[in-house]
Amino acid sequence: SEAAALGRALEEQAASGRRLQDERRELLRRVDEARAAARELDRDIERLLADEAAACERLAELARREEAGVEAAQQARSAAARAGGEREAARGQLHQLELAERELELGRSALRERAREEVSLDLDQGLASFDPAQAPPAEELGRELAEVRERISHIGNVNLDAIAELEKEEERVAFLAREKADLDASRKSLESTIAELDKVSRARFEETFEAVRGHFRTLFRRLFHGGKADVFLQEGQDVLEAGIEIIAGPPGKDPRSITLLSGGERTMTAVALLFALFKAKPAPVAILDEVDAALDEANVERFCALLGDFIGSSQFVIVTHSKRTMSYADVIFGVTMEESGVSKRIGIRLEDYEERVA
Repeated sequence: SEAAALGRALEEQAASGRRLQDERRELLRRVDEARAAARELDRDIERLLADEAAACERLAELARREEAGVEAAQQARSAAARAGGEREAARGQLHQLELAERELELGRSALRERAREEVSLDLDQGLASFDPAQAPPAEELGRELAEVRERISHIGNVNLDAIAELEKEEERVAFLAREKADLDASRKSLESTIAELDKVSRARFEETFEAVRGHFRTLFRRLFHGGKADVFLQEGQDVLEAGIEIIAGPPGKDPRSITLLSGGERTMTAVALLFALFKAKPAPVAILDEVDAALDEANVERFCALLGDFIGSSQFVIVTHSKRTMSYADVIFGVTMEESGVSKRIGIRLEDYEERVA
């Protein structure tokens, strides 16, 4: 087996030697080809160098020609510049002449128009018929012209729109006059209406005041079972602006200002005045808030008895904590607490409650 292995190794070495020989021959062939290519490149480089030398000679020739052409072009441009400057100068002179001619023409046109407007003279016809020999001296014409100009300056500028402006102002004045007449008529009508309202208001106020005054006296005596009370207007003032003074004297006391009465007496006096107003001018609904708070049981009874006289003409909503006042009500609304911490609103019609009790 070792011999066989050596034999295979020798064969592999021989095969490897043959491959190396083939690679050597291939490398030699490539070297020969590279040398041939290098020789060809050398020939090409020699040709390119020869072409470069010829091109350099041609470029030198072209440079000499270009230099000559540049010099000629500079000379031509200098000549063209001189010619252009002369042409621009000529154009400028021509433009100035055209402007001067246009200014003269405008001056002639303005002069013709001015002569036509100021002195109604056709200048062309005047020049055609003008005879210098018959013309006045220039000094005399100058003096006349100065005098005319002075008179014109004294007159001042003429407003050509003055007539139209005058018409507009006249229309405006007429319009404002009509507006003023309407305002005057409206003012007189308002003054008449205000005077009539003041007259009617005074009459109605005095009538109502006297009616309330009479009812107040009567109701005061009824609530207090006697006594004397009255209301007055402050003297020396307009009826519609005067203050009102209230005096009251319960039984056994002299009449005095309401401010000097006790709390219960002031409350009863105010109730009397309130119901006097209701009697003079009944209201469909009235809300009384804690009116009876300062009253004792006897005065609450009097208050409720007086209230009963007005139930037929007005409905009263009374906020109260008085049990006696509640006993006169038809319907009671309140808040109760059947359970601790739980509020409940209730409403009771006393007629229904009395029927169930009966």
